[in-house]
Amino acid sequence: MSQAPAIEVSGLDFAYNGAPVLEGVDLTVEERDFAAMVGPNGGGKTTLLKLILGLLTPSGGRVLVLGQPPARSRAQIGYMPQHTQVDFTFPVTVMEPASPSSCYWTSPRPTWTCAASARSSSCSRN
Repeated sequence: MSQAPAIEVSGLDFAYNGAPVLEGVDLTVEERDFAAMVGPNGGGKTTLLKLILGLLTPSGGRVLVLGQPPARSRAQIGYMPQHTQVDFTFPVTVMEPASPSSCYWTSPRPTWTCAASARSSSCSRN
């Protein structure tokens, strides 16, 4: 019995506000294959990836990931988005979250109270 392809896209269509972006896309990526998407800005690369991840719903065709619709196989896929929502004004240095003095636990673990800064640190167990 053969295994389902890692990604199987057939007859895929998608439009943003009625404007077609992808039409009749067919793609098969077998397990252990490497694939790259290249093309111009606005060519539909990110849209195709979002459809494969199940973040968008196609207007036609189908997408299968590991033999299942994307929503059912999501726990088996890793994805790093192109843009993330990061508060770059958050007042913390690079060293503070990585410091051993960043030792705040929640119940049922012991509660630690730390005075942490890049210059000095002290922790005590409550």
